[in-house]
Amino acid sequence: MSITSSIQALTDADRLTLFALMAQTRAFQETLLLNRRKIPGPLLVAMGQEAVSAGSFLALHKAGILESSIKAPDHRIMFGAAIAMDVLSPKEPLLSRDLMRNFLVRAAGGNRGRDGNQHWGALSRRIMPFMCSDMSVNAMIAVGYAEELRRREWSGLPEGERPVGVVFFGDGAAQQGIVHEGMNWVAASNFRRTPHELMLLRGKWLDEVTRELSVVRGAPVIFIINNNSRACFTDPGDSYGASDLARRAQGYAHMIGVDVDGTDPEAMYRETAEAIVRAQHLESTLIVAHNYRLSGHNADQTIYKEGALERRDFFDVERIFGLSDVAEFHEAVTRDPVTGLWSSTLRERKVASREKLDDILASERAQMDALFADVLSEPKITVSKDAEDRSVFPSFPPAHEPEEGAPTERMGYNKAFAWILGKLLREDARTVYFGEDIANSEGGVLALTKGVFSEFGPARVFNAAISEEMIVASAAGRALAGGKPLFEFQFGSFWWDAARIFAHAIAPNWFLKKMEYGLIAIAPCGVVHGGGSGHFHEDWPERFLAPMRGIVVVAPADAYEVVGLMRAAHEFKGPVVVLLQSAAASLPDFFSLVPETSYSIPLGEAHVAHEGADVTVVTYGAACVAAAKNEAGVLAKEGISLEVVNLRTVYPWDTKTIIASVQKTGRCVIFHEDYVGDGIGEQLAGALSGDVKFLSYVKTPHIPVVGASTPFSVTDLDLAWERFPYEREKTEHGVRHRSSKLAAAVRGLIHFS
Repeated sequence: MSITSSIQALTDADRLTLFALMAQTRAFQETLLLNRRKIPGPLLVAMGQEAVSAGSFLALHKAGILESSIKAPDHRIMFGAAIAMDVLSPKEPLLSRDLMRNFLVRAAGGNRGRDGNQHWGALSRRIMPFMCSDMSVNAMIAVGYAEELRRREWSGLPEGERPVGVVFFGDGAAQQGIVHEGMNWVAASNFRRTPHELMLLRGKWLDEVTRELSVVRGAPVIFIINNNSRACFTDPGDSYGASDLARRAQGYAHMIGVDVDGTDPEAMYRETAEAIVRAQHLESTLIVAHNYRLSGHNADQTIYKEGALERRDFFDVERIFGLSDVAEFHEAVTRDPVTGLWSSTLRERKVASREKLDDILASERAQMDALFADVLSEPKITVSKDAEDRSVFPSFPPAHEPEEGAPTERMGYNKAFAWILGKLLREDARTVYFGEDIANSEGGVLALTKGVFSEFGPARVFNAAISEEMIVASAAGRALAGGKPLFEFQFGSFWWDAARIFAHAIAPNWFLKKMEYGLIAIAPCGVVHGGGSGHFHEDWPERFLAPMRGIVVVAPADAYEVVGLMRAAHEFKGPVVVLLQSAAASLPDFFSLVPETSYSIPLGEAHVAHEGADVTVVTYGAACVAAAKNEAGVLAKEGISLEVVNLRTVYPWDTKTIIASVQKTGRCVIFHEDYVGDGIGEQLAGALSGDVKFLSYVKTPHIPVVGASTPFSVTDLDLAWERFPYEREKTEHGVRHRSSKLAAAVRGLIHFS
């Protein structure tokens, strides 16, 4: 497809604006450097790279989509992003003030004084927050945000008004695997369907953009790599073989690579403006901006000559750690966009005199110094104020009971999942479902979504590349854009390939930034069919998810709970991982009556699944809950009364219900399919042992944990079933779950009184 560029020529006024943007960005960094000892933590600056942000943001502004587009700066571009928004689209409060507050960890800042330095953003202005040190992660989350913009905001807009995503990261971060996953993801998202393929859709799922561009999904993304010439202490040869980064775009469909002088703001403007037009037609661009990080990497790694800072001569350096040849640095200074290259260009073109340019820089320096002093006088967050809100989750939504007398249908586990997924997709246009091999008539490898794809089609239910990091990053971006994404790992163990996204970009950020990640991860866990699928398919991940303290983990025990917990997760504003029992499918232990009217099960609350008086069994997960309930019936014949507490929400666990049960029974055993050693049971037992009330009620010297016995899930069936904490028995009514190991543990506790 031929795309005609609508790039606007720059006027002299625009060129002077570029200088003002760079001068203000430079002055911001200079003020921080002069006040280094007043700033907690490391100070990372990016002097010499101001042209990249100035040119890119001016291009968005002149295209008329600066506010509506998602911008994902890395720590170098964060300064320029705040300044550009203040200058080109001024609103109160100024973002430069908010960013300054972040450096000084002031309570009035966007991060409330909890997360400083460049860990800043302004989602209300569509600037992606800097969520973790893996700069490429922030960029790829922005890809998901851009996908959501295309899906929900492009319809009805003229092509020139379509918002896009512009993401920045360095040449070092460009070597991280998620970047390649992300570019491949964009290629798949922007895949152009043939006329025959579109005809097969029969118009059912085609919007006007798909009809125009032959793209069903679409990721309008521009990648911008800051090619720094060197990383902290690593040269391009060591980092990526000094290869041509722009040529990497050739490996991805509908993407072009461009090399540009990153010290020339007009060149950055031109290339970004052309890339915007391509993105608005769902063709992506990889721009490699070549420049030099004049400040090194960390402000503490630059040694200045005596008096240099007092003179504001920030290039009069004696040594830069990791750089053996300072002459290389001084050569780069000649192309500095603020004091060198662009200043000379403006004078040669008669746009401005040296005096005028010097006056602009001097004025910006004075304003930034004044801003710093003003923000420094603001109150910091206090320990007592912080103690008022140490929450790691948004508030849980209230539960909805089903209507009294509502019609019900007896459903199996998998049917209930497909049924509630269909209802959520019908009720809420924000909802999408994607994952590995799920968009087919069979309902995926585990038949979880049977019939769903046929109803909603590839715009709402679609297959993802086997790129777990990017699956989670895309979902996170969609959630930040106000979407309600649900995504499925083919098997729960595959979550490991996306662990850092959960741990660093998602889990901590309600506490640190009050960021709402309303996403749901579906993780099928445990025995697959009859077992024997081994370590990478039958493991449970909750022992790793819970310590992240920021991910809600639920485990439905039957069809009723599948529906109720899924709806609660959908109504929640935070991240939820749903642990589905892979083998539950249509086994009779997991059937239940499901009301046809809307209801939800409260998050964070356990359920007494079987009342008893002698021993409390704390459990979760479909197989273990069923085994515990069935074993209760058997033990009752021995005169042992078992109370079964089904956690439902694995984390945060409901210790209140557990303690109330133990107050009655005096004995407690934890029963799950996770490992015995270092599993969630030992974590929960440790938490209970620190509760004075619990200790006053429990009669036993320890809390036994019954779980999987060996450190890894094995493949041989005899070995596999020996390590499981439960077994299956065949009855005239079908397969029934039991647990001789649980029964033995319960009998052992009865002797304590």
